[in-house]
Amino acid sequence: MISVRLRVPPPLRSMGHGVMDSTVGCGPADPGSIPGVPTNLGDKMKIKLIKNIAKEQQENQVFIRNGITFKKHPNKEDCWIYHGRMPISSCWIYFYDGSIQIENVIVGNPTERNHGFGKLMISDMRQAFPFQKIWVDTWNCTRPFWKKMVQCGYVDEIANDYSWPCINTTCMTCHENRNVPRRRVFQ
Repeated sequence: MISVRLRVPPPLRSMGHGVMDSTVGCGPADPGSIPGVPTNLGDKMKIKLIKNIAKEQQENQVFIRNGITFKKHPNKEDCWIYHGRMPISSCWIYFYDGSIQIENVIVGNPTERNHGFGKLMISDMRQAFPFQKIWVDTWNCTRPFWKKMVQCGYVDEIANDYSWPCINTTCMTCHENRNVPRRRVFQ
């Protein structure tokens, strides 16, 4: 009887760049991973990586104040995002001459509204900044909430004392005279 030995290909191994290389006769699939082989992507790729690293570092800036963590907004100057109550609620804060403005207060799921999640979040802002003046600008539909926050001592002032309808054109509190069920066109 003749002995037949089957040839089984060797396993693939990683070269550390996400490129798999076989230990059999073929070289790596990425010519840039072979020392001494020039590629046209080198400098452009390095610049792109450096920009991505710088952007990541900027986006990951955080500060902690009295146990409350804020993350730097990636596009807005002097704006910090509070995600401490996520996924239920979040808000933004801005720093102005020793005072703090709260903006973009969101309790995401409408079924979770009116259960105290917004109040807890605003109380976190007061805990983080116990001695700074905290103020808001408010729309007509959110004014009752902010009046409660002033009464509780979490917010010092509602800055606008005039009517300000919200941008949600389906809001019946701010747009009570509306009798057309479709959305308005913004211009």
